[in-house]
Amino acid sequence: TARPDSVVNSFREIFDTRKWILSSTLNTQFSKQHALRAGIIVSQIDFNYLQKSRENTHAPAEERINVKDQTQQLQAFAQWQYKPTDQLMITGGLHYMQFMLNNSNSIEPRAAILWTPHAKNSFGLGYGLHSQTQILGVYFARTRIDGEWIQPNKKLDLTRSHHFVGSYTRQLAKGLKLRAELYYQHLFDVPISIYDTSTISALNIGESYLVDPLVNKGKGRNYGLELSLEKQLRNDFYFLFSNSLYESKYTAADGKERDTRYNGNYSSTLTAGKEFIKLSSNRSFAVNFKVIYAGGFRQTPLDEQATLEQGYAKYRDELAYSLKLPAYFRTDLRLSMKLNRTKTTSVISLDFQNLTNRKNVFATYYDSVKGEIRNSYQTGLIPVLAYRLEF
Repeated sequence: TARPDSVVNSFREIFDTRKWILSSTLNTQFSKQHALRAGIIVSQIDFNYLQKSRENTHAPAEERINVKDQTQQLQAFAQWQYKPTDQLMITGGLHYMQFMLNNSNSIEPRAAILWTPHAKNSFGLGYGLHSQTQILGVYFARTRIDGEWIQPNKKLDLTRSHHFVGSYTRQLAKGLKLRAELYYQHLFDVPISIYDTSTISALNIGESYLVDPLVNKGKGRNYGLELSLEKQLRNDFYFLFSNSLYESKYTAADGKERDTRYNGNYSSTLTAGKEFIKLSSNRSFAVNFKVIYAGGFRQTPLDEQATLEQGYAKYRDELAYSLKLPAYFRTDLRLSMKLNRTKTTSVISLDFQNLTNRKNVFATYYDSVKGEIRNSYQTGLIPVLAYRLEF
């Protein structure tokens, strides 16, 4: 006989994060050759996280996370720009970040060179050390070790990465340019499981919490090529066609390099728009659309036989993120009308997100209520009507 809470109260989750950001930037031009940009960013973060779940249908529901609190993140930066000639620009700087929850911090050097030998061609090289906090819920995860509930991740350090990028831009015609960018990112200090057979990495966190005990010993790498063709707004028409070929890898505690959850390998996006202006009536009409076609997410395959036999999801961890979901396709359409008056401008718009109502697979999961393996899907067609008044 099923317990009364076998469905109701078997899972509950709250993920509420609110931020207030205060920033100030100083720009100073010392001369034609030298310029300085510096600033600070202060973030106040309020959060409320809760997760109550069970490991399987036979186990009781347990509280994994339950916290309502606040913290701050401080950032400061300084950037110096030097132009020895009209064709060459050198930029160097430092960025500092401190996360007040556990006082983890980072000093990050960054530099870039842009060479424009003539008006139609430019070449760029850049490097930067970048850091980021973990998803906040990770810090408050509760796990049972030797029969005692503890919070093992409160002191996790920042995740860091070295970014390298090289770019080439070609002006094909007036208002039309082609850009190619080659990049490589080496990630380190990535939180991974403390158990040396585990395939868990914070790089794969998606829509849920990660409640395992972690340590900053993982790594990863992203690299790829991006090509884009852009027509700037001329004759009331614009477009941007961008393509990306990439790899996204991670290494967990077991020492094996695997695809990350987000390694779709390719992505193409076309954005375009046209404005129709009627000067006599001070009205204009616009049509804008975006089309996205990208490789699907990856996930760890279910052990279907064991799952159906035991009545809860069993995954083949040795094949972590080897299953690639179907490609993602989405079309967005925006229709708008603008009315210009002497002191105000009003805009009414109608957006159709996922115009074709495409069912993009988000994940494959085990439905313990129906006792079958099913697909979950991302959002379908969403119409949005909006009105904006500008003074």
